[in-house]
Amino acid sequence: MFRMLEMRFDNVIFKSNFARTIMQARQFANHAHFLVNGKKVNIPSYQLKIGDIIEIKEKMKESPFYKNLIEEFKEYESKNTNGMISSVKWIDVDAKSLKVAVKEAPTFADFDASMDIKKIVEFYSK
Repeated sequence: MFRMLEMRFDNVIFKSNFARTIMQARQFANHAHFLVNGKKVNIPSYQLKIGDIIEIKEKMKESPFYKNLIEEFKEYESKNTNGMISSVKWIDVDAKSLKVAVKEAPTFADFDASMDIKKIVEFYSK
């Protein structure tokens, strides 16, 4: 179940640092700011698969938010020698082309430890 939660479209947008909060990632997904494998997806709970490519729509790259994001990525890359934009290892973020690739399935170690799994299971079992 944790893998399903991690592989949600809105969560990957958030984990790739293309949104500042999970709610913002959900809104960006709802407003179809991104393409998944070249197709419009506007469902935040869409389940991504290994090999999926997420990219920002061309017209969105001109918005002030994404222009600022590009500048932040450039600044981060100049300070960070390993080139990792994302905090998780199972996705690759290309800061230049603003694309995200899901390269493998997340492991339990990748799951956010601040979440209470028991409460999540309890909520969804109702």
